Amino acid sequence: MVNYRKHMRALYRGDVSWMPSNFQPSTANSIYSGMNYSGTQIAFILCGFVVQQATFLLICGALYGLVSYPQLIVWILQYSRPTIGVTTATLAVQMSLSAFVFSQRKINPTDKDRPLAIDNRKFYHATFYFLFFFNVMVGLLTTLLRVLLGGFLGGMSQARIDRSVFMQGFENWDFGFKSYLDMLRIEVAHNHPILLVFCQRLLNAAKRRHHMREIKSRRDHNPELRPLLTDVEFSFNSKDARFKKRLKLKWFVLYTIVRNPTVVGTRKHVIGRMEESERDHV
Repeated sequence: MVNYRKHMRALYRGDVSWMPSNFQPSTANSIYSGMNYSGTQIAFILCGFVVQQATFLLICGALYGLVSYPQLIVWILQYSRPTIGVTTATLAVQMSLSAFVFSQRKINPTDKDRPLAIDNRKFYHATFYFLFFFNVMVGLLTTLLRVLLGGFLGGMSQARIDRSVFMQGFENWDFGFKSYLDMLRIEVAHNHPILLVFCQRLLNAAKRRHHMREIKSRRDHNPELRPLLTDVEFSFNSKDARFKKRLKLKWFVLYTIVRNPTVVGTRKHVIGRMEESERDHV
């Protein structure tokens, strides 16, 4: 949910830098993947739960075996202790040389880090050449560690449909991640705040025109209400804020008169016109 909110806000701003550069699906594919999102999410959660439980079971089984058979730990340390000691010492020497011999001093004392420039280059190249085969063996061990960590992280992220478990450039092979991206594109296309505000303004304008047509039609069919309806129409067309309250009161009066036509004779201007007509007849 955190990534969903973050990604939606980024798409609202038009920021697509976090999306794969080769992700450019067609409209039909986006709609199809968006339809599959809900089912894919549920399936990924179920499969991720099974994979996580199996991974934790293997880890707990390995720890139980080491604790139950301590001679196994002794045997491993007996044959790997020299290798571990030499490897640790060599790595410590390389790190110390990189920090204190091959790195130049800071340009300014307030700098956060040293400049990326090698000092004592001849000694650096000699050390690089002398430790070449040792670094090859360290690379082999790192390869095994990479496979184990990649499998562990992939298994733990199996239920995460908001990120791809594949490497960069192969995200399109992750159909669950594609369905998530297509769902976001559909959501943004139909629920963008600017789009919603624009549509709301169109609806308000349409309602305003409908009220105006209704007022004009009632004014044409009810001559007695024409003065009141004219005032209401003027209030609708006015954009001044001081007419808003008057508009509300006029509309309430109009609604009351339409629902109860007999109260028209109680209006002040109607009574005044009736008195004027009586004086003219006299």
